[in-house]
This record gives sequence, structure tokens and C-alpha cells, in this order.
Amino acid sequence: MADFVIAVRTYKRAELFQRATLRVLREAGLTDRLYVFVGSEIEDYRAREPDLRYVTVPAGGANAIRAICDHFPRGQPIVFLDDDLEEWFWYDVSANLVRHDRLTEFLTEGFEHAPFTFKSMTNKHWMRSLPPFRPTYATMAGCYFGA
Repeated sequence: MADFVIAVRTYKRAELFQRATLRVLREAGLTDRLYVFVGSEIEDYRAREPDLRYVTVPAGGANAIRAICDHFPRGQPIVFLDDDLEEWFWYDVSANLVRHDRLTEFLTEGFEHAPFTFKSMTNKHWMRSLPPFRPTYATMAGCYFGA
């Protein structure tokens, strides 16, 4: 199984992060892989969730992504998440089904075909005819991706 980490980038949204992305990660049992990269004052985050791993980064999405990449050793599989994800699912092509389970296995398989990206789409039929993983080098911008 890939030894991936999860990097959440956030800026002045401790309450939203706690209510959205952190809740989703807790439900999926993935908080042991979590690092929180904060581009603002970190105290509000620590006051709400003192046991998480926090890293201060410069403000701005590109700066945060660069700092995340610099924080981990080269070759480390990283799942990049925004702080406002209210739901996390994947489309099982073989079953023609949207699934919310087995996220760890899904991400592990994704890294075997890395890089990969997820789209912010709710239409479960939009990728039906495509293989479950394919290179998408031009679409790495999104609310979550793995590299």
C-alpha cells in the first residue's frame, strides 16, 4: 500500500476546515495521514484541534502547494486537499457506481498510476467510458489531487 500523506492547505478558515474537510477525513479514517498547512495565524486552528500536525506556509494557493512539496521528501505521494470539502467520493467505473467507501484503497491505486486528479463534478456518468485512471497532466488544478 502506498505510504501517502494528506496535505490540507487552508487560510483563515479554521471553523470551515473543522466542519468540512476534517470531518470527511475523520469519517474515512484518514486523519493519521493528515498535515495541515496554514497560510494565516495558526492559533485558531490549534485551539480547535490541538492534536493535528500544523505547518505554517506563506499565504496563497501556489505558495502553499510549493511549501507542501518542499516539506516532504522528493517522491513522497501527497494527496492535496482544500479546507472546504464537504463530501469525498469516487466513481467505480466497473460497477457504474459512486462510492464513499474504500478511499484509502482508491488513493493507493491512484498513486500506482500517478499523477492523478479528481474533478469537482457530481454527474456520475461523465467518465463512464474512460478507464478508472489515466494521466491528466493538464488538469492538476482542483480542490483535490494526488502527485
